Amino acid sequence: MQELGHAEQHVRLQVYPYLLPLRDHLVEWYRGAALTTYAKQLPSDRFQQFVAEFRDEVAARFPDASPFFFPFRRLLMVGYR
Repeated sequence: MQELGHAEQHVRLQVYPYLLPLRDHLVEWYRGAALTTYAKQLPSDRFQQFVAEFRDEVAARFPDASPFFFPFRRLLMVGYR
C-alpha cells in the first residue's frame, strides 16, 4: 500500500470461527463464496469436476469431524494518505 501513496496503513488479520455440521459442508461453504467466480468462468461439466477434485483435496487435508471447526481467515487493510 506504500507504493499507492498510503503513508498510514492499518492491516489486521480477522479470524471468523465457523462451526459446520460436517467436514463435507466446507466444500458447500466455499462453493457459495469463493468458488462462484469459477462457476461463472468454467463450463458446467468442468466446474463439477473441479468441485469433485476440491472435495477430494479437503478430505485429504482435514479430519472428518462432526461438528467441523473452520477458522476462516481474512486479511483486512485500509490506507490513509
